[in-house]
Amino acid sequence: MSNRLSKLLVLAVLLTISATAQGASDFSTLSLSLTTPETEMRLAKSYWLGGADIGLTFEGDDDETRCRAMGYTSDSCPGNETPVKFCGSNNQYHMCGCDSSVYKYTTENCPYGSVPDADVCDGYSRGCTCGESGYVWDEESGSCIFSCTSDSDCLNGEVCDTSDGQCYECLQPRDCGEGYECIDHQCKEVDLCENSNCTGGQQCNPDTGECECPYGQEFLNNECQVADCNNGGKECRGSTPVCREDGQCVQCTSSDQSYCGADQKCNLSKNICEKINRCDGVNCSGGKDCNPDNGQCECPSGTIEVDGVCETPNCSNGGVACEGKTDVCNKA
Repeated sequence: MSNRLSKLLVLAVLLTISATAQGASDFSTLSLSLTTPETEMRLAKSYWLGGADIGLTFEGDDDETRCRAMGYTSDSCPGNETPVKFCGSNNQYHMCGCDSSVYKYTTENCPYGSVPDADVCDGYSRGCTCGESGYVWDEESGSCIFSCTSDSDCLNGEVCDTSDGQCYECLQPRDCGEGYECIDHQCKEVDLCENSNCTGGQQCNPDTGECECPYGQEFLNNECQVADCNNGGKECRGSTPVCREDGQCVQCTSSDQSYCGADQKCNLSKNICEKINRCDGVNCSGGKDCNPDNGQCECPSGTIEVDGVCETPNCSNGGVACEGKTDVCNKA
């Protein structure tokens, strides 16, 4: 037992004897603690019930003195150090140090291709810096993992999604070519006809997604038809103003001259207006030809008609006259 402890015990005994000698038969005790690095013992502090307090003060028996004597502090830890050991009834004193569960990396245990980072405590780094582009340090796994920050980190034309650090074929429609859309990070061909509902003989155009009639037809009266003047798909005008029964526009359909000119008539087999042939059925003789303008038989130009026959003009047939006293018509 130490010298100091012996003195304290003697003092306690003396106080007890003193109280008895003065006739004070009733007194109470208050436990006091004496703590040394080696042991902790409880002593008694006596006081008189009459109120005459006898105070005993033992130097070094409080938390501050005891904890600070052992190197503990209440100050903030410097740098990256944190409280690692505690002292006092409420842990208000602590010792600072580096948390070896956090700061544990050196050049010896950083993964290949990486080096210790600049977040250092007592020669140990919190993590490692990855050397390869697109890779970052993952504290949880203790390794370098891929996490892109821009499209340049991705291969084969993929684009970077910075929200999760992964590369994908697309993030939005503009990342895909024309006619494709971005679905679940993949470029897929747009099916414009997926939800089409074409009726009346129409078919969906995969390039536009629109319902269309086959080539040469129009959607008339709720169905695909070849456009004509009967179903309203065509208007007859200009040189073919008349609608024929089969829906085709023609020049004429009857002998009615309302659509043909004054010198024309309708060819009913062709439904076209043709110039009237006034020589139709006319038979000419004597070298005459039928004049189509009037249907008359006439001698060709340069000839004259003589007794119903076309002849070259001469003095004998009266086509040429002899003049002068010496001119005589030779009729031989």
